[in-house]
Amino acid sequence: MWTKAEMDKLTVEQQDVVARFELSIARQREQLLKEARGDSNRRNVLEGISFAVLGYGFFVLFFHASQKGEMYVWYACSGLLLVNALLYIHTARVHRRLDALLKLLDFDRKSKDDSNNSKTEKAG
Repeated sequence: MWTKAEMDKLTVEQQDVVARFELSIARQREQLLKEARGDSNRRNVLEGISFAVLGYGFFVLFFHASQKGEMYVWYACSGLLLVNALLYIHTARVHRRLDALLKLLDFDRKSKDDSNNSKTEKAG
């Protein structure tokens, strides 16, 4: 962090650069917090593929089961497909949130170390 006295010593262009740098750090941290909370609307490509495969599987199973009159097979296989897809999607989201938490932890540790280093440099 910059003190007001240090900022006053800088030129307007340098102050602008410092402000943009601090803003980028704040935005990066905000994005990591949003991901860690699970607020991100970003969908994984594999989730989309799994939904497509699930839809195709439902269609094929229904077509074959209705042809042979064995709808119980369709119900059982559809249930297994649905549970498997939901479990996969939930697991993928949990992993994404954990990755964001680890990045946020590293980001905060680095930020804390940088602020401690600047305080020792000023004192010395």
